[in-house]
Amino acid sequence: MSDHLFINNASLRGELNRRGFFKWNALLAGTMAAARGCARGLILLEKGASSESAVRRPDRVLRVGCPSHNCGGKCLLKVHVKDGVITRIEGDDRPTDEVADPQLRACVRGRAYRRRQYPPDRLKYPMKRIGKRGTGKFERISWDEALDTMAAEMQRIKQTYGNSAMYGFTDKSATSLIPLAQAWNHPPTVTNPKGCESRGHRQTERAYRFVPKASFMSFTLNGSEETPVHNPCFVIKHWTGENKSRLEVNGKELAPCSKSFRQGMTRDVDGTLMLVVWVELESVSPVRFAIEEGEG
Repeated sequence: MSDHLFINNASLRGELNRRGFFKWNALLAGTMAAARGCARGLILLEKGASSESAVRRPDRVLRVGCPSHNCGGKCLLKVHVKDGVITRIEGDDRPTDEVADPQLRACVRGRAYRRRQYPPDRLKYPMKRIGKRGTGKFERISWDEALDTMAAEMQRIKQTYGNSAMYGFTDKSATSLIPLAQAWNHPPTVTNPKGCESRGHRQTERAYRFVPKASFMSFTLNGSEETPVHNPCFVIKHWTGENKSRLEVNGKELAPCSKSFRQGMTRDVDGTLMLVVWVELESVSPVRFAIEEGEG
């Protein structure tokens, strides 16, 4: 039986034991490591490792992507390593530094990652709270006890609150997120644009881009069961109005600055003004939108 099937079946039966937790944790760790690219290069031997237990390696330089603070930049780091320990971190020093292929120089936080890797108060083994929350009283426990405790708590949470309590980041059920995933991967197409030019949907932004040709523009999102409309966002480049917009959905005007209609103006990297519009709306049918400059 594959690990994937084992985990799914065990989860459905409520049989997440310590062995199953090990498999689940290993798969999760592998997925996170793949997503963070070469960040594994920073997971090195701790300071103070004995010469008998440490594998002595020649001095070397690793080029890795910065994993710092989940900023998403993944800037290039030159990590100098001696005997398995980071000794120095430098930024991108590639000879080419052009607009088409710029250097990815890390910020101060990224270049100081050695201090984050080896702080004196870094936890190196499991600790269990023995006092009241906030008192700061902990005792060291074994990895076996820590894993057994975590597996037991995960089962308790699942049995008490259901599977949806396990995947985190939202209080919505897993099934309610299906339309969001569909709209992201299979966004509805734009048809019948008037007073504007559609630049299509950018998946990385999860937004539709438009360039206006008149002060009033309208278009249709062809929502369906397969390509639902789900809280769409519109980025309108070269916005010429000094004011924000008025928005109509299927002929009905939405109140500005409301929960279901938010907007703001910013500038693109080339300095041009852009209007960003977000609408709280879910539909499996075509929806007509109309946007025009609002009053000051």
